[in-house]
Amino acid sequence: MQKHKHTIIVGNELEIDNCTYFTKIAGNANSISIINIYNTQTINPKLTYGSAIKGNTDVVLVYTNNINIDYISFIQYALRDLNIIMRRIHFVFLAQTPPFKLKTYITSHFNILTASRSLNQTIRPNKLRLKSKVLKLQNSIHQVQRNKEYSLTEKNLFTNYLKKQLVDQEHQVYNQ
Repeated sequence: MQKHKHTIIVGNELEIDNCTYFTKIAGNANSISIINIYNTQTINPKLTYGSAIKGNTDVVLVYTNNINIDYISFIQYALRDLNIIMRRIHFVFLAQTPPFKLKTYITSHFNILTASRSLNQTIRPNKLRLKSKVLKLQNSIHQVQRNKEYSLTEKNLFTNYLKKQLVDQEHQVYNQ
């Protein structure tokens, strides 16, 4: 029987939200449970992970401190828990940096995926963020034109550059 591996997805919040790894795992799940062990000292694996396994849960997302002891305690728990073994429950740890110590031991039980390598390029930027950028550029143009320290040539140079950026941002906002 092939050994069942769990997953660690490494990246910041935006990268993880927009990566195809996460989309595929979440999209194929029947039921997802979420555990947050981020900013917790020590955990009791049986209480922490056992409470997340309900009814038809087949994927458990774990927000982690990325401390090696968390992974090791999970591995030891998962190897003994028949519920995880028989139902092949997939645990997905979300971490900001890759685990660094005991890497071979951890990689023998986990697939470590880097979110930035699989970003979904079809996701559009947030419209409010783009509008905010447009307003900032408009404000910058206005301030350059009012500034008395710049020569007319410098003002024209800055203004033309900012107007080009403004047109690009407006194009993104209105073509979504």
